[in-house]
Amino acid sequence: MNKMGAAIKCLAVATAMAAALGSAEEVKNHYILCEVDVKCAAIPVFAYIGSSSSNYVTVIDTDANVVVALVDVGQTTTGVAVNPAGTRAYFANGESLVVLDTSTNAMVATVAYGVGSDLVASVAVTSDGTRVYVTDPQNQGIAVIDTATNRVISAELGGAHNVFALAPTPDGTHLYVTNSYDDTITVVDTVARTVVATIPVNNPYTSPPSAAGDWSALPLGVVLNRAGTRAYVANAWLSNQAGGDVYMSVVDTATNAIIANVPTGPAESIAITSDPDGTRVYLSNGAVIDTASNSIVATLPLDTHGENSVRGLALTPSGTRLYAAVTSPPSVIVIDVNTRSVVATIPIWWGTPFAMGQFIAPPIPRAVDTDVQP
Repeated sequence: MNKMGAAIKCLAVATAMAAALGSAEEVKNHYILCEVDVKCAAIPVFAYIGSSSSNYVTVIDTDANVVVALVDVGQTTTGVAVNPAGTRAYFANGESLVVLDTSTNAMVATVAYGVGSDLVASVAVTSDGTRVYVTDPQNQGIAVIDTATNRVISAELGGAHNVFALAPTPDGTHLYVTNSYDDTITVVDTVARTVVATIPVNNPYTSPPSAAGDWSALPLGVVLNRAGTRAYVANAWLSNQAGGDVYMSVVDTATNAIIANVPTGPAESIAITSDPDGTRVYLSNGAVIDTASNSIVATLPLDTHGENSVRGLALTPSGTRLYAAVTSPPSVIVIDVNTRSVVATIPIWWGTPFAMGQFIAPPIPRAVDTDVQP
């Protein structure tokens, strides 16, 4: 049987397995691995959590919510991202990037790209998996790494003072980068490797209003919706700084202008993520934002851990479970976004959890050739 026939047969088996698993959540949290002789297995999706205080990476089975592996990667890590195929996980610390083979949890490369391993680094992978972008805070730029060769192909790509987080557009042609100390968002053309826009994050809520560069907004986490039409930015200090709401900024990517500042409650946010269909944005202070109305519609139990405690957010591919890397107490919190309740707390005993980036691997259907045996 050829690969096309194998894929068709696997699709039928995957459909049957979907019914057997019993819920969309269970299906979407698994790979469906099929052989042409219709032997199939559900393989769980994993979350990968770095540590800012140890050399260990923690691997969590998101089906059972248990730690299944500890990997010594030889360095502390704050940025984490998994490629869309789920085959590689990338970990950065501002100085070098570690590449992990997710099938074996073995290191396959360490890529030197910057200096300043004591600074927070963030990682993002393009939707086609060919490029990894990683912040280089000390050099105030972005490094671009070719995933085929695990080599730096561009260093110090445009950023500004203390680049913090980054998010590529779905088509991979542009990159949105937060510059926390400049109170700006840099837009980079990844093809031309040039800065095409710098968006000021002014603070109109202070008296008098503050301009970008006054340390009055502190933009941190950034995420784009699936369509690539909006970028959402978590600001730690965009408020009246006297106990009022902290605001999330919404950027129209067609004009590269901020079109809304959305109140998210009194606690600051560092991390941010979006659900798969782009209807909800989740912030690390627990706020849930409806993207149609740009308003807060729910609050999840994250703010109880302290506004400076959450260092990474990621959703399962179904969008129904939110994972938060929490520094105090060191743990990963799992929240059911429908019931708005904590369904698991996974202690982390071997470091300080830190995972700025998409640290959960998405599931994909895989058809295996006839020569491969279980």
